[in-house]
Parts: sequence; structure tokens; C-alpha cells
Amino acid sequence: MPVPCGFIPVPLCASVEMIYSVNGEIAENQFHVTQATNFTLSDLAALRTVVNNWDSAHWAALRSASVPLNRIRTRALHVDGGPFEDYSLPTPRYGSQGSGVAAGNVTWCIKKATTSAGRSYRGRWYIAGIPGTYFGADSNHIGATAGANVVAGLNTLIPALTAGGYTLVVVSYRHNKTCRSTGVVTTVSDFVAVDLNVDSMRRRLTGRGHT
Repeated sequence: MPVPCGFIPVPLCASVEMIYSVNGEIAENQFHVTQATNFTLSDLAALRTVVNNWDSAHWAALRSASVPLNRIRTRALHVDGGPFEDYSLPTPRYGSQGSGVAAGNVTWCIKKATTSAGRSYRGRWYIAGIPGTYFGADSNHIGATAGANVVAGLNTLIPALTAGGYTLVVVSYRHNKTCRSTGVVTTVSDFVAVDLNVDSMRRRLTGRGHT
């Protein structure tokens, strides 16, 4: 088990957490963005609006009808105890994909690709709440069409952020198992499906997904 690093500043960077409910448990996707200046509270509100609009226009259509987006939490990372917003949607936004939802730990991992090699310079997005419409020939695989649609939907996030003045990045807090003094960011070029194999996140099992 790696030794905790404690707080590591990441200048010009903010985290975004999209918080859902899956089978009564909490699940989330977290990603990071940068901009030209360190994030203020008003900057975080503007970033949240961009993400919320993207979800409404693109991502919700690819989410299970049983899975609502409940909150969007943003945090400035340049200083410990910096600006932070925890925004609850006035009405939880459910998805449009029917046929129920798989067990909470069932997911599909999509790669956040960059132009740099190594574990410090790549990221992952684990789908929260796999709808039954996603499965292919069996429940161990995502169907090719569903997979292509999901990746295309995620890839609309990058230009949405760019239009708002943000860059989607991967943040590295360690290198060679050693904590960094300052986080290193690498720009995400696109989202890529490495395979169509169903994946698992044990932390999303019943009783483990509470924050």
C-alpha cells in the first residue's frame, strides 16, 4: 500500500467530481482541468456550469435511466484549503438508456490518452452504472456500437471544456513510487476504448460507495 502523500499543490488546476446514485449507492467520476490562472470560487462555478451543460446535452443520453447525476463538486488544487464548491442539481438528472442497470461494481474502463508514455501520464474513466443496453453478445462484453457511442460522447467533453477556456488533463502526484512536491499535469488528447471487456470497481459495491 503506497504511503499517503498528504496535500500536493497543482497550480492552475481544479478537480471535478460528477456524483451519481447507482442502485442506492454513491458513485462518481473525477477528472481534472487547467486554465490560465488559479481557480477562484467564481471560476469553479463557471467550470461547473460548463460540465453541467455538457452532461445535459451529451452525457445524460448515454447514462442509464436508473442512474441520476445528483451533484457536481469542484475544487481548486493550487493551495491546501482553497476554493471549493459542492453543487446539488435542483432536480437529479437521470439518463435515457433503458433496460435497467448492472450491479454497482460492473463498469467499463475508458482510457484518457496523452502523448506521453508511462503510468504517470495517463488516466481512466470508469462508467458509473452500466445499462443493460450496453452489453454485447454476453454480459462480459460491451457491444461495439454502444462502446463507440460512449467514447464519442466522452470526446465531446474536451471541446466543451476548451470553449470555456479549460484544458482536460491527467494529474500525477507520484513518480517512481515517490511523492512529488508539485503535481504534474499532462493534456488529454482524447478518450480511447482499449477493449470492450467489462471491468469492475469493488468500491462501488453495496455499503462501500458512501462519501
